[in-house]
Amino acid sequence: TAYEIGLGIPAEPLFRSALKDFLQPHLDKLSENSRKRFDSNPMRILDTKIDFEIVLLQDAPTITSFLTLDDANHFDEVQIYLEALGVPFTLDTALVRGLDYYTRTTFEIISSKLGAQDALCGGGRYDKLAETLGGKQIPAVGFAAGLERILIAMDEVDTDQKIQADKIYLIGLGDAVRPTMLKILSEVRKAEFNMEFDSLRRSIKSQMREANKIGASLAIIIGDKELKDKSVQIKDLKNSQQESIPIDSIISYIQGLN
Repeated sequence: TAYEIGLGIPAEPLFRSALKDFLQPHLDKLSENSRKRFDSNPMRILDTKIDFEIVLLQDAPTITSFLTLDDANHFDEVQIYLEALGVPFTLDTALVRGLDYYTRTTFEIISSKLGAQDALCGGGRYDKLAETLGGKQIPAVGFAAGLERILIAMDEVDTDQKIQADKIYLIGLGDAVRPTMLKILSEVRKAEFNMEFDSLRRSIKSQMREANKIGASLAIIIGDKELKDKSVQIKDLKNSQQESIPIDSIISYIQGLN
């Protein structure tokens, strides 16, 4: 399964304007549907399935040239996390979702087991949607999936995993540890252990409170010092005992407790 990423509709109109300037000389050659989109939302033309338009758009401006510094850093971070998790992906600057409220990252997850119709799901971020509808500003991400396609793709996947009941909570301190956290999370879950982590980047006090709230029996803590030393702190939340272990021995340590 591969993960294909593109960029959502930008807040600034600069890219739309540049795209319209590029398409304007070819407007009379575009399909009727694309001419309608030219005025309403020219970015939707990037999703064309017409061969002539696909070839034409190969020379069009790309959205990656119009990112703000903040958006560019955010998108770089998304790619760093995918690489840390070992998720193969391709960057498609023409990937467009069918709804106009997306911001920043949009994505499709595809599978080689499905033939030409290879998309399992697609979606993206829409951080401003709740606020636009009159609510609070709430970061959000979502997707739509085809259940039948997922079931077909699952035929050759091991679904007999038996996840351990005891919960483990992964605590990270600082942005530098986030890629390593995701790698730990992925490896521990693949080893069939129940691990959760904080995605909101809260303080260690708040994360420890959350670990106790969900009834975790073990907390694994990693900060800048541990990252440098390639270690983690393991805390038994039942008796408060804590020790340091090498980061590559986390799974064997947990297995030794069961």
